[in-house]
Amino acid sequence: MINSIRNWVLSRLDYSSCTNILIKGLWPIGCNFKPSIHERLFKYNIIVAQTLGQGSCYYDGDPIDNLFLSSLVGNMYMPINNYPSAVDISILDSIASSFCVVPQFTITLKGNCSEKAIKRAELLADEVDLISSTFSITNLIKVCNIGVVGLLIRELLNRGYVVTSSDMCPSIIGNLIHGEIPVLDNSHTNNLVRDSDIAVVTGMALSNNTLLEIIDIAINNSTKLIIFAQTGSHLAPFYLNMGVDIVFGEPFPFYTFDGTSLINVYRNVSL
Repeated sequence: MINSIRNWVLSRLDYSSCTNILIKGLWPIGCNFKPSIHERLFKYNIIVAQTLGQGSCYYDGDPIDNLFLSSLVGNMYMPINNYPSAVDISILDSIASSFCVVPQFTITLKGNCSEKAIKRAELLADEVDLISSTFSITNLIKVCNIGVVGLLIRELLNRGYVVTSSDMCPSIIGNLIHGEIPVLDNSHTNNLVRDSDIAVVTGMALSNNTLLEIIDIAINNSTKLIIFAQTGSHLAPFYLNMGVDIVFGEPFPFYTFDGTSLINVYRNVSL
């Protein structure tokens, strides 16, 4: 899928721009974040990249060596190079951030991370409400959360949805979110998407190489799809063209940091 994204990004640039993409900066960040007693611990690595704009990517596994990242800074982005996927995604996202793509609307969040985490969950649940308002059924609407966000699950439960979840983080697999929603491992993800009315999926599914299959399953089973994207937040047009219904884009700096952050909401024209 990264190859398709790279082709899409570079196809929107003229030849001169394609051959003159300077890597201005690469920042490795370790994420250890739990904004509420009602939220899980988010423990990931992040790469923030600057080229024509700024982009980012969450990823699992060991941190990418900082000396290697330093060796790339100040050089031109070379699409033929075999960059680590998280580096490639963050750079492609940074290039895409320079495109003039206007979201349906932008929300500015202000305050500390705990306040913003609650508001973010409410706003994301509002997008689920928007999609569910188009259904002929009005109760027992099934929503799966792929890439668990505890505050979102709490908000969805409070709004009467039937919620399931899966994640790839070993430390939370098997846990009960809010004492009732089991976190299944990734082997259950495809079935959860297939059996749900709406799937709410983390953008990190791109970096862990599960997103393409999730999109295919959602489309083939008429499951409505929302991507909440800190990873690749500027790739919304690509996702919408693939059939995703809503992209809830969160460019760096994220809601996880105190202060001001943005959410850009992109919707399929059918909504």
